[in-house]
Amino acid sequence: MKTQNLIPMSPNIDNHQDRLAEIFRQMDNQIIQESKVAFLKIQSWQFALRNLEARGFVVRLRDYDPADRLGIQFRLTIPSA
Repeated sequence: MKTQNLIPMSPNIDNHQDRLAEIFRQMDNQIIQESKVAFLKIQSWQFALRNLEARGFVVRLRDYDPADRLGIQFRLTIPSA
């Protein structure tokens, strides 16, 4: 009978799957948090703009048109002190 020379597995072989999963989870959480912050910034800008429009300091000249993508045009009136 022939014996085989087996190489024993080293118990120190690292499996990086858990570490990679943790990094992915952290990055996913970071993206979610940054998305929430961006949404809150957009809401605050919209609130400020509506407030200025209601007070007459900002007049909307043109709404967004997806055909030309030029954005929204406003006229800003700054009251004199």
